[in-house]
Amino acid sequence: MKNQIISYFRKADPVIWQLAVKFRHVSLKPADDYFLHLAQTIVSQQLSEQAGMVIWSRFEKLFTATGVTAAAVLSKNPLVLHTSGISLSKANYIQNVARTFINKTIQPRVFSTQSDEEIIRQLVSIKGIGRWSAEMFLIFALGRQDVFSAGDAGLRRALQHLYGQSHKLTDQRILEITRSWSPYRSFGCLLLWRSLDNSA
Repeated sequence: MKNQIISYFRKADPVIWQLAVKFRHVSLKPADDYFLHLAQTIVSQQLSEQAGMVIWSRFEKLFTATGVTAAAVLSKNPLVLHTSGISLSKANYIQNVARTFINKTIQPRVFSTQSDEEIIRQLVSIKGIGRWSAEMFLIFALGRQDVFSAGDAGLRRALQHLYGQSHKLTDQRILEITRSWSPYRSFGCLLLWRSLDNSA
């Protein structure tokens, strides 16, 4: 994380600034393969990090010859994908995403010209991709710097611990807190997740 971001947090919010000083190594690294990232996100939906990694490893083994590509995923029966441990619905969702890449309904090369909300609207139009998955794509695949995922349970848990004390944070209060981090809200997310890892 660049010093200018840490300096910005120092002025904006002393709580997130303390995390920025402690975890200054966090960074955003855009993904090389957007389809792969979306497939992995779907596999990991509603799973613990460890469970998601185990099942993703099994899923990858189905494609040892080709790698996990849109064409390779579409070439397999959903029942075959299901043998990795994912549900049939997730198998179908991943194939839905694969079709959008094959038929160019989604064109990653234009993402750089689009706003966060424009990209989210495109992604959530695909069955199996909700707003949370789209926001994770913005942060971890595209490296967008100003995204906060209000529906992420981990982020809400971290905010409650750091800011809530004895009272439950309202959605409005969460918005007020995180708005002050803009234009670096994605780094705020990384710091909150890191704080949860550190407290485990």
